[in-house]
Amino acid sequence: MVVRRPHENYDLAGRGVFPSRPDRVGSTYYGGVDRMPWFDLDELYYDSNPAESVVALRNRLTQRNRDALGVELLGELSDITNCLQLIGGMAAANEVIAIHSNELAKVKGWVPVANPGDWMGLDVVLYGGGSLLREGIFGSDFFDPKWGHRLNCNGLFSSRAECEEYLGEYRRGVEQGRLESVELDVVDFVDLYRMSAVPLCQRTVPGA
Repeated sequence: MVVRRPHENYDLAGRGVFPSRPDRVGSTYYGGVDRMPWFDLDELYYDSNPAESVVALRNRLTQRNRDALGVELLGELSDITNCLQLIGGMAAANEVIAIHSNELAKVKGWVPVANPGDWMGLDVVLYGGGSLLREGIFGSDFFDPKWGHRLNCNGLFSSRAECEEYLGEYRRGVEQGRLESVELDVVDFVDLYRMSAVPLCQRTVPGA
């Protein structure tokens, strides 16, 4: 996936769909899956006269992700390299991440990898609804500040046990009506890896 870097995870135009400032708790930025994925490619795609190469790449991305997970991945690293080239100067505000979970692989498939990059941590993802970490710790006053201290330097959890405990607390918030009611039976714990920018086209990843 091509996502915004944690400190660049905001829409400068403040149009409301995306955050107008980066998601942050204290000095820790949210670094999970839900960081404006493919945003700068979409900015080009929805331009009044997009380039054919932009349209072709966006269409491949759409075709590959005709499912209900709400997580768009590209399997060809040459396409990811192409995306970074197309967005030009905005590439510096983005990074490439690979993500993996067994449930995700059942739908999206696998891409074998020898070295997936630097492991960043675990995000708690509601398929079709985004990151519960971002919605909870970074976006709600329900959670005790201690939860922010339990995040690693990437704004993620470092163990599945922490994810399980957090999900239980999230359920409590939903039951109390302090968090939005969602179907928490479609939640997954997703591993994130930060990929090296070059040479992208020579690597394979679990999902990018």
